[in-house]
Amino acid sequence: LGNAELGAFSEPLRWSPLTATGFLLALVSVLWAYDGVTPVCAVAGEIRDPQRNMPRALLTGVAIVASIYLAINVAYLWVLPLEVVQRSPMVASDAVGQVLGGGGSALIAGLVMVSTFGALAALAVSDPRVFFAMGRDGNFFRATSRVHPRFQTPHVAVAVAGLVACIYASIRTFEELAATFVLGLVPFYALAVAAVWRLRAKRPELPRPYRTFGYPWVPLFYIAGIAVLMVNALLETPGIALLNVGISLAGIPVYFIWKRRRGAG
Repeated sequence: LGNAELGAFSEPLRWSPLTATGFLLALVSVLWAYDGVTPVCAVAGEIRDPQRNMPRALLTGVAIVASIYLAINVAYLWVLPLEVVQRSPMVASDAVGQVLGGGGSALIAGLVMVSTFGALAALAVSDPRVFFAMGRDGNFFRATSRVHPRFQTPHVAVAVAGLVACIYASIRTFEELAATFVLGLVPFYALAVAAVWRLRAKRPELPRPYRTFGYPWVPLFYIAGIAVLMVNALLETPGIALLNVGISLAGIPVYFIWKRRRGAG
């Protein structure tokens, strides 16, 4: 290694964020990396013994992926200066290239592409289940609930999800997509967690094979964290945050109009 490379190893890292608002804004992109666990929930209806297997899959999967993700990021910061990481569009390739040269950089770039296609394949199987369930329950076009006669897959829902993804990818950068994705979903995650309180109050007789750990403090802590994240996003990136809020609020009248028309039909 040359002097520049050795300097990358010897440069100390500052682990404390410069500002709290900047840390919360960076956390949006980090949450996008961790959001890969949620598609498992979309296929819960097709899993055997979900009360037993879903918690195991979620806890084990999150622990393994989080450990690998954190270890890889520590390796990036060990090899590359923080300023280089901030500017690099392909951190993994640059980090390996710093150690192994151009051949290693090309190899890692290829492996990242393979990993990306693997993630897309998993999402193509899981995410369209949301459109499928909405169509089956009468909350979306009924055609999205169709199942392919040979492959037994929700082929229409898969096509719709792919079309929506292509449109978004054509009009947004990666950073904008990540921020839009996270800021558009986390409020609904908070609502899903808040539904635990409502269901316990309104339907105490329902069977609950899995009970929330640390209830009610864990759900309260989660919702408070989401609220802080959203308020910070509204202040720091008002364009993307307000766009997501606007789309979500527009869905409220659309939902009631849709239900009324379905009921009238």
